[in-house]
Amino acid sequence: MFKETKPPEKEELYFPYLQELRGIFDRCYVAESYVYAKDGRQIAPSDGITNPHLEITAQGNFSEKLQNNFEYYLFKALSAEKFKPDIMGFVQKKPSSKKEFITVEVKLGAISIKDVLQAKAYADIFNAKFSFVISPEGIPPEKLKIILQYNNALRGNVIPASCLPESSPFRINPLLAKFVPEPFPMFCK
Repeated sequence: MFKETKPPEKEELYFPYLQELRGIFDRCYVAESYVYAKDGRQIAPSDGITNPHLEITAQGNFSEKLQNNFEYYLFKALSAEKFKPDIMGFVQKKPSSKKEFITVEVKLGAISIKDVLQAKAYADIFNAKFSFVISPEGIPPEKLKIILQYNNALRGNVIPASCLPESSPFRINPLLAKFVPEPFPMFCK
């Protein structure tokens, strides 16, 4: 008999996606990695990463640190309308650099055009440099074709990605390689 595995609930994906993005930003974006030495050796546990600062905000709970960096009243107003990103935060390339905002929308199934537009709205509202919509399935080719045809109107700077924690790494469709900011072209496979 084969054991049937049930698909994950949306809430079960928040923390693994948050951890995945923390690791990517730490290893590939910030000037000085917390976890990795310049030669690639792991020198610290990944749960100690503080740059980027990312939080699960799907339930409307967020720390004072996040409140001080995002427009608090706007977030509360949108939260009352049940319109909020699942994960929010910021990253600083160098300690002296300006904070760059991050928004993440998590989906269970294939990413739709509506999902990309929702993530784009979050990116626009919160002035996010990095905005993601992530699901285990990613974005179907026919939807991606439409999005690329109307790239600025539909996608803006949103990065549709796929990731299935513990079995499939973070990936972005190769057709988006020339449109995504560093360090994300390396994930376009």
